[in-house]
Amino acid sequence: MTYVTNWGTHRLMLRLPKQTLALPAARSYCHDHHIEAWTTRTHLLLDLTSEDEDGDWIEGADDSLSALIGVRDELTTGDLRPLYLAWLSALAAWELEDDDEEEYRTCPEPPVPAGLGELTAPQRALADFLRVDDDLPAVAAQAVPPHPRS
Repeated sequence: MTYVTNWGTHRLMLRLPKQTLALPAARSYCHDHHIEAWTTRTHLLLDLTSEDEDGDWIEGADDSLSALIGVRDELTTGDLRPLYLAWLSALAAWELEDDDEEEYRTCPEPPVPAGLGELTAPQRALADFLRVDDDLPAVAAQAVPPHPRS
């Protein structure tokens, strides 16, 4: 599900079979209200949110589900790059809104997935949807090997 507002909220919710992604793995990328993960009896649900009250309306953002839906399949096969991109978006938003620099500095970084420098088309669409600055994944990619399927 996507949810886009004219006051700057972009939200993507995904439902995955519970056995395809462990809740502890997903929770290591959760941050504040920007990334949430929980399970039902049979599914894992992810809620990825970006808010930018000063942002302009992005034409076509409300039609972006078709570009983003591939992220679900990638997560079910164990590719955690989409969660790391969501974490980068949340961290950037938190830095802008939070005053507690000490807490910000001690925020644990989740595992950086391999292949962050070679994003797929759905991952690039997710990065755009969540307003991830292009420089953030590029810098993080320097510390990890290429994706094994690349």
